[in-house]
Amino acid sequence: MNKSKIKLIISEIARKNGISENEVRNEIQKAVDEAMLNSMVSTDPETKLLWEKMLRNNKKPSPEEFFEFLLGEVNCKKMYE
Repeated sequence: MNKSKIKLIISEIARKNGISENEVRNEIQKAVDEAMLNSMVSTDPETKLLWEKMLRNNKKPSPEEFFEFLLGEVNCKKMYE
């Protein structure tokens, strides 16, 4: 899924919830940040590996980058099922 489709999804979420796209992005970013912090104390090797792959260049992902990464992971797993 490309970034323009992800932006459309964010726009639709905002419309359905009567909030701005920036509010949607901020809420997603808060969730990403919390998940990232939780992964740092996780003992689950799969969780750690997933975040290591996602945090290339030690840069925290934007909401769009987060969705893009997760969708790539899902598509990759589907290929091997």
